[in-house]
This record gives sequence, C-alpha cells and structure tokens, in this order.
Amino acid sequence: MSFAAPPITSLTRTLFVVLIAAFVVETVSSNWLGFPLPAWLALTTKPWSVLTPVQIFTHPFAMSPRRDGVVDLALTLLFLWWMLSPFEQRFGRRRAIELLAAATVVPGLAALVIALPFANPAPLAGSVGWGLATLSAFAFSLPRDATISLMGVLPMRAIHLVWFSVGFALLRFLTGDSDFVLFGSELAAVGVGYGFVRWMARPQGRRRKKPSRAPKRSNPFRVIDGGDEDPPKYLN
Repeated sequence: MSFAAPPITSLTRTLFVVLIAAFVVETVSSNWLGFPLPAWLALTTKPWSVLTPVQIFTHPFAMSPRRDGVVDLALTLLFLWWMLSPFEQRFGRRRAIELLAAATVVPGLAALVIALPFANPAPLAGSVGWGLATLSAFAFSLPRDATISLMGVLPMRAIHLVWFSVGFALLRFLTGDSDFVLFGSELAAVGVGYGFVRWMARPQGRRRKKPSRAPKRSNPFRVIDGGDEDPPKYLN
C-alpha cells in the first residue's frame, strides 16, 4: 500500500508557529522569569471569575512548562498535520477555522459544567482537544467503509479512528491524575468532530426571495376611448 503524508496547509503551518511560540514564551516566563503565564491562560473551572469568559478561548494556548507539555504539544501538532490539513483541503479554510472554534468553546463549557460537583477541580489547559476534534471530524467525513492508514503504519476503517481517539482520551485519564474534567472535555472534543460534520451535512433549504420594496410601476399603456369603432387614421 503506497502512502504519502498530507501536505501542510497554510492554516496548519500558522498553528504550528503560534503553538510552538506560545510554548516557548510560557516556558521561559514560568521557569526563568517566575511569571505564571500558563495559569492565566488556562481555564479555571472553579470558582468562576471575570476572566472565565476570556479563558474559554485562551485555554488551548496554555501549556505545561514541563516535559509532559512537550509530549502534549507534539501530539497536537501531529494530529493537526495528519487530520486538519486533509480536512482543510476538502472543505476549505473557513470550515477548518470553524471546527477549531467549536473545539475551543464546547470543551471549555463542558469542563465548567463537569467541574460543578467537585470541590477543587483542575483547570483546563492544552490544545489536545483540537487534535481530538479534528481527528473525529476527519473520520466522520469519510465513508463508513473507507480505509485509511494511520501515520502510514496501521490500516484501519474510518470509524476505528474515532474509537482510537476515545481510547486515547481514556488512556490519558487512567495514566494521569484521574482528572474527570479533562476527560470529559476531551470526550466533548470528540463529539464536536461528529457534530460539526453532521452540521455541515444538513440539508440546505432554499432561500426565500425577499419581497421587492421598489414601488410598483403603473401600466405604461392607457386605454383610448373609441377602440375599434373609430376609423383608422394613417399618416400619408
């Protein structure tokens, strides 16, 4: 089976630069300057504050300045390259940006809801949700019987890729600190991929034509009394 890596699209290349630059800046600020920038960008799930609406959008850029942050960043970049680039090629840059926006807001809101019963829930940080959402969306956008090659090594059906993303989130939950907030947000990210593809496939209704506001023209013809009974007049 021949295999070719997908090309890196312009959006993916931009995300690469932004995420790597954010990781470097946060690592230097935390480890060398003593300023906890990742804590400001991460979504504090409880208690809520005036920064909560902003942190819903900034939490994908909050990264751990330790070694585990390097692993998470590498996995995210890999998923974006292998899944977001083909998705952008098929559906366009606009749809890819909309997918990332949904994969930012929905997991953030899910984390806030899941954290309610817990006394001291962990904050939500990292862009792994982007990778899981794009992986799920790419898989659900393919036919059910389509066969793909995961990273050029493991051939599998598209639906198996979804189970791979769920298993990946479960593995992170079991091998980590059993963070229910993070696990729930990552499952929400997988659901975002499915929901976004279903939303794109919705039937497009015909747009109703708006009634014209232009004034109606009066009839340019007028009736002349007499009609056919009058003798015709000719110009000689």
